[in-house]
Amino acid sequence: MYEHLLNLGKYSDERFSTNKPKDYGKVCQVLDSMANEDLLVFLEDLDKKDRTY
Repeated sequence: MYEHLLNLGKYSDERFSTNKPKDYGKVCQVLDSMANEDLLVFLEDLDKKDRTY
């Protein structure tokens, strides 16, 4: 999802040295908000690392 939003120019492509996107937290907040508003369906959280919507 992040990569798609990045390609749309919605978020920065800056990354930490671990290659994790710097805007990762912002994207997570948006997705959680959308799930709370029933715009997305949250399916699972794999070991607190990957979420499936």
